[in-house]
Amino acid sequence: MNQHIESYITYLQETKHASLNTQMAYERDLRKLSAYLEERGITDIHQVTPEQLQEYISYLIESGMATSSVARSTAAIKTFFGSQEENPAIHLKAPKIIHSDLSVLTSEEISRLLNQPAGNSSKSKRDKAMLEVMYSTGMHVSELISLHMEDVREENANHYICCGTEEKKRQIPLPEHTWQALEQYMTEVRSTIVEDENCTYLFTNINGQPMSRQGFWKIIKHYSSKAGIEKDITPNTLRHSFAFHQLQGGMDVIEVHKRLGHTDMSVTQQYVNRLKKLQEQQETAQKQE
Repeated sequence: MNQHIESYITYLQETKHASLNTQMAYERDLRKLSAYLEERGITDIHQVTPEQLQEYISYLIESGMATSSVARSTAAIKTFFGSQEENPAIHLKAPKIIHSDLSVLTSEEISRLLNQPAGNSSKSKRDKAMLEVMYSTGMHVSELISLHMEDVREENANHYICCGTEEKKRQIPLPEHTWQALEQYMTEVRSTIVEDENCTYLFTNINGQPMSRQGFWKIIKHYSSKAGIEKDITPNTLRHSFAFHQLQGGMDVIEVHKRLGHTDMSVTQQYVNRLKKLQEQQETAQKQE
C-alpha cells in the first residue's frame, strides 16, 4: 500500500498542485491508515473493505483525535481510494462537528434557567413546560415544536415523549419534575390558549398557532437574560447540555446516543471526548493546588 501512497502524493503535488501542508497532512493520515491495516494483516490496497475503513474512523474518534483532524483524515482516505474501480471509501462517513459556538451550560446555569418561568400566568407555565421538555429529552427544537398531544405517553406509571420522523421514532423517558411541569401545562393551561379543537399540537404560541423556531429561540433568550447567563445560547445549547450532563451523571453512551437520535455514534462520541478533556483539566488543576 505504501507504494500507492507515494504515487498518490506525487499526484497531489504534480497534478493537483496541492499545498505542501496538504501533501504532508494527507501523507501522514494515509501512513497511519496503512499501519493500522498492516497490524490486521492487510497490505494489499485491493483487500481493503468499506467496513474496515469505517472501523478505522471510529478508532480515530475513540482515541480522542480532534474531530477536525478525523474529518481531514476521512477526506484523505476518500480521495486516495477514489480512483479505484471498486472504491471501498465511497460511503465513508466523516464525523459531524459540534460547532464551538454552541456552548454547554453548567448544571447551575441550567437550574437558574429552568427556574425563571415563575408565576401562574399561562405563558409562564407553558414556557416552563417547554424548557423542561427540551432540556430533559435533548430533542431538536424542530422536534419540540412538532410534538402533538398523542406524543405524550404513559406506560406502567412512567411517562415518555415520542419524537422523531415516522421512519425513526424514539421514545424518551421524562423525569418526574419535567412530567409535573408538562402535566400542569396540559391540564390547566393548554385549553385556555388553544381554542381550535382540531389543533393537536402540544405547544403553541399564545394565540394558539403552532410555535415557530424563532418563537422558541426568543423564549430562551428572554429567560437566559433574566437568569443572568452571559453565554450566547440557542435552543441547541440545551440539547448539547443534556448530552454532556447525562454522560457526566454516568449514563451509558449508547443510551445517550439512542435518546439524541444520532445516526452515527461518532457524533455522540464527541461528547465523551469533551468530557474526558474536562476531567483531565480538573485533575491537572488539582495536582497544581
